[in-house]
Amino acid sequence: MANYCSTCFHLDLEDCKYSEYYCLHHKKRVKKNATACSDYVNEDKVKSSGSYQRSGIDCYITTIVCEILGYPDDAEVLQLLRGFRDNFLKLNAQFFPMLYEYDQVGPQIAEALRNDAQKKRIALALLQGFLLPCSIAVKAGNAQEAINIYTNMVNMLKEKYGLINMAVDYSIQVPLEDLGKARNRFLNPVPNI
Repeated sequence: MANYCSTCFHLDLEDCKYSEYYCLHHKKRVKKNATACSDYVNEDKVKSSGSYQRSGIDCYITTIVCEILGYPDDAEVLQLLRGFRDNFLKLNAQFFPMLYEYDQVGPQIAEALRNDAQKKRIALALLQGFLLPCSIAVKAGNAQEAINIYTNMVNMLKEKYGLINMAVDYSIQVPLEDLGKARNRFLNPVPNI
């Protein structure tokens, strides 16, 4: 039995123009009754497994760049980098300090960029110079290159927005599922036991 775009997780059924729906994976419009491509993801399997997410919790800098440039919250670059964080960085304790730092500096960078008079120009430069190359490295399975690209971007932005000497508070305990997301981090930190 053939699969159809209408049952694919990537198809945004709320975004319809001229009887065509937006495919979040291929970034183009398709007929919902078209035969699905090889990237087909069955939404029922996604719901039952909970292993694939189209949208998620903040990936601060990438999220604000996409917001400024008008990309949806589930743009491919966001999905790739969120997946990399959740399925690689959070599973390797050696990256926890980097995620702790990003939890604290990421929201400040995002807010500074949101308020920057040149935000569109900067967002486009970040997308082209860092985020897309980082996504390409993730797709190619080159984790260290992706980490280097993203770290260089964060360090450049820390310097630009006067956060280069910001101290990271490693004493705040964060549940693993929230690491790299800062969900309720400063409102409800896990107490030291």
